[in-house]
Amino acid sequence: MSANRIILIISAWLLVSTFGLHAQTVRIEVGSQVEFEQVGERVNAAIRKKARVIDVVLRKGTYYYDEGHISIVKTGNDDVVLNLIGNGSVLIGKGCRIRTSRKNGAWTGKHPGRFDPNATYQYEGGAPVSFSTESKFCSGFVTVVDKDKKLCRVKLPVKVSSSFADGGYIYMTQWFRGSMYPIEKIEKDSVFFTADNLFETRLLYNVNWDWTYGLRNPRYSLINCRDASLVKNGKIKVSSQKDIYRSDASVFLNIRGSHLGRLSMKGITFRGNRFDPADGSKDNVILLYCSKIGSTEISDCAFRSVHSLGIRIVYVDNVTVRNCTFSGCYRGCIYSQNGSKNTKVLDNLIENSGLAGDNYQAVGCHGENFLVKGNTFRDFGYGAVASGVHYKAQKEHPVTGTICDNEIFQTKAYFDRAPMDLLMDSGGIYITTQTDGVTIRDNYIHDINGPKANRGILCDDGTCNVTICNNRIYNIKNLYAIDLRRVKSVETEAGSKVMKANVGNKIYGNKTDGKILFEKR
Repeated sequence: MSANRIILIISAWLLVSTFGLHAQTVRIEVGSQVEFEQVGERVNAAIRKKARVIDVVLRKGTYYYDEGHISIVKTGNDDVVLNLIGNGSVLIGKGCRIRTSRKNGAWTGKHPGRFDPNATYQYEGGAPVSFSTESKFCSGFVTVVDKDKKLCRVKLPVKVSSSFADGGYIYMTQWFRGSMYPIEKIEKDSVFFTADNLFETRLLYNVNWDWTYGLRNPRYSLINCRDASLVKNGKIKVSSQKDIYRSDASVFLNIRGSHLGRLSMKGITFRGNRFDPADGSKDNVILLYCSKIGSTEISDCAFRSVHSLGIRIVYVDNVTVRNCTFSGCYRGCIYSQNGSKNTKVLDNLIENSGLAGDNYQAVGCHGENFLVKGNTFRDFGYGAVASGVHYKAQKEHPVTGTICDNEIFQTKAYFDRAPMDLLMDSGGIYITTQTDGVTIRDNYIHDINGPKANRGILCDDGTCNVTICNNRIYNIKNLYAIDLRRVKSVETEAGSKVMKANVGNKIYGNKTDGKILFEKR
């Protein structure tokens, strides 16, 4: 064989090998925790080797993920397709198992230490564990006992067991935010606790910053993981015959500053994680951050008992969340930041969200050309859907999109408890000042209640350029069906970025049994 023929054969082999390398599909099958531990490393190795398609296939089972289990950071290429495929698989943030004794519910074995209000606790079977009593009104406002030590006191309508002072918390809310405070001591009906974030007004302390609006006795509940007696006696019901698992990891999928041709996730259930208030990068289960991804589709997935956000989208375009279930989530479910384009939230079931009592809407779309369509929002906390940019924030990108064909409501039991349990001053749909063209149409909004000022649709702080049309809005218990009010101060307040407010708005064709407030400029 001549030298030229050998060179030709070798060149052809190299060409075929190179083409095959760029066209290859890498299949990563996971059927055990050991195999699951290797997923992140194997995905990144396949990306480095220029794989075109990476299929991660999870067989049915339960797997525990580390913080940032799959992290794709400053890597990737414009061609690679990453598919995460679940087959009845359940993913839980790593944590620890805790065993309760059969006697009086006292903790034995691995002790949880002080209760972590930002972590998910659940039985081995997956049902969430509640350590909170029902909420009630305090007997008075919060008073300052020791300014230097930030020690406060509040009186409750019942005598409180001293057991709540051992690793216990008191949760209180007045207006748009609820907070948990560690209990220092208890004297009959008085609870003493430390607080960094209360605002002093008239020698009293207010849970939120606006005393005039939030003027009412705080509502409270007690939280204690060490006293496992009956909830009907004002204590906590916890089974003493099952293992309890605490989730401590937050983020499963972390894509930052990377390139991908396509990302898809299908058929995975996330059950339990931890919210880290000190680290914004751990404020989600799925983080898509400042990355170039041709398209992303998250479909037929479930997010249950999640303490952080479910999905956070930051400067990433073309993300679709379709036919997913969000249930028992403590904060927001889907948040798409201003600067992201073409976010689509379609045909999802979102129920019992906002359990942490903070000002999170279940879905927030604040970018360009978003679509929130065909979803069912049932029993939410501060609100169901949000858009717009606050008048003091620097808006660098357009806010445009449509919120349509959604059903937003509270079930009867939730509706009846809402004045005691929920925050106030929001609504089913909440829009704030800076938008460039948001349409709210053909939604069915009904049976919404709360402690004060909970609307069907609220356009706050001088909202601009919003069209509200052809919605059906019924039984909004304590304020307007639609509230699009003029707030003159937004144009003159220090730090305001808005020169004009309440411009470009339209309201027409809505059917409602309540009042509509439409104040033009």
